[in-house]
Amino acid sequence: MLLLTPVLILLGAAALISLLGLFRPRFTSHWLIAITSALAAWVVVWLLVLKLPLEFGLLEDISYRLALPALSFRGDEITWPLALAVSTVLLSVLFTDAARAVEASWLIWAGDLGFAAIGITAVLARNPATMMLAWLLVDLIEMSILLRQLEEERIRRRAVVFFATNLLGIVAVFGAMIAAGGAGVGLNLDQIPQQSVIYLILAVGLRMGVFPLQVAFLRDVHHQRSQGTLLRLIPPAVSLSLLAHSATTPLADGWRQMFIFFAVLAAVYGAIAWARAKNELRGRLFWIFGLAGMSFAAAVQGQQGAVLAWGLAILYPGSLLFLASVRTRGMLPLGILSLFALSAVPFSPTYAGLRLYYPFDMLLLLLPLAHVLLLGGYVRFMLRQTEPLSGVEPWVRVSYAIGLGILPVTFIASSFLGPKVPAAGPIPIWPLLLSFVGIATGVVGYWRRWKIPSKIFEYLDKVFSLRWMLTGLRWLDEFMGRFAALVTRLLEGDGGVLWTLVILVIFASLLGQLVSAGG
Repeated sequence: MLLLTPVLILLGAAALISLLGLFRPRFTSHWLIAITSALAAWVVVWLLVLKLPLEFGLLEDISYRLALPALSFRGDEITWPLALAVSTVLLSVLFTDAARAVEASWLIWAGDLGFAAIGITAVLARNPATMMLAWLLVDLIEMSILLRQLEEERIRRRAVVFFATNLLGIVAVFGAMIAAGGAGVGLNLDQIPQQSVIYLILAVGLRMGVFPLQVAFLRDVHHQRSQGTLLRLIPPAVSLSLLAHSATTPLADGWRQMFIFFAVLAAVYGAIAWARAKNELRGRLFWIFGLAGMSFAAAVQGQQGAVLAWGLAILYPGSLLFLASVRTRGMLPLGILSLFALSAVPFSPTYAGLRLYYPFDMLLLLLPLAHVLLLGGYVRFMLRQTEPLSGVEPWVRVSYAIGLGILPVTFIASSFLGPKVPAAGPIPIWPLLLSFVGIATGVVGYWRRWKIPSKIFEYLDKVFSLRWMLTGLRWLDEFMGRFAALVTRLLEGDGGVLWTLVILVIFASLLGQLVSAGG
């Protein structure tokens, strides 16, 4: 039960805030309850590291009598860092909300606490049934909030398609369970059979936008910094646990090459779009795609530690940038600290992420370029100074600084104090050298004011975003619609019965030829 204590704290606080908001309209201390509960949950998650590994089964007796899958949770070297990251992002959101009183309300704070609680539950899931249930809850909450914010019908339809790809990820997990059952074994995240790992990696790729790129369906419409950051970052976080567990089972060479191709595609396109975005909020989705592609490639390479390194980089440095609505010179040290954590230099949390390049693969040569572009975009947005906080009390400034500072400090501290993930092979240095060459080239180009024609970026966007594939699918859909309309007109006319008989004769003839050929 100790394992789920942070979840219970957050859910209890969310329920209390909701009750006070509904029945005590004059109550004004909702933020204090939210921040206290988030801080308590964060401290408990930190303390859990002293007891790892931890396991907990919920309603196991009832599940056995009803022949239903039991809900099971586990805290280990994979799930604990993710649970800490989700609780840290929540705490940072609430601390910085002190400076955004206009955007915040008790309803938003209660939703943030509940959403983060379900996110922690999802990353702690030990079996597929628990994980899929938590995934579904996360998707439903995010979709309900998103559809309330969207007014344009065209974008609402795209949002539905966006979430349909997430549901396809759940269907892929069902496929993994069926494949494991066909092999005579049960599917458990501790031991994933060879027959199931392809389905599981496909499931994560669908949910994180790597396979296919979800940007073709929906651009980032969460323009709020606080709740929008949670809604964007927790869904990929809950998929990282499955991705890291899947890395322990090797893939066949054909599947491995295909998945690496899509991982590199997502990383390069996401990095290019992120570096060219108008601001960090409009580029938030591309930030996720870029680092998700690198994490996905690490899983295909069988490197659990690298999966976590790049996956956690989505959450920690990204949250600092997305929540920093006020950026002054005083905030620059925090940006430098986050940049160090993202740099993959020795002693940084992402240094272990370089193991994704072992063993060597030619397609991976493009990933250092993606890394450099992600760093370049991060620096560009961080250096954009804004007006300082004014007209607020001193404690608000302190709360805001704590909310931002806790992100890089926790990221770096957890990489040293957290449990170590078993590593396979050495850490290659050549990707870091290529990154340094790319950074030096970018600095020289910026100093000499080199300009790359915008048409090149437009061409890359058309290729890497896979919009050409969607155009082909749209053309195929229109062709099938016209063909169906033609068939309908033929069958509804005077010669409909005759045409039906002709089609049946042709079908029977083809079927007979296939049977005779097979015999």
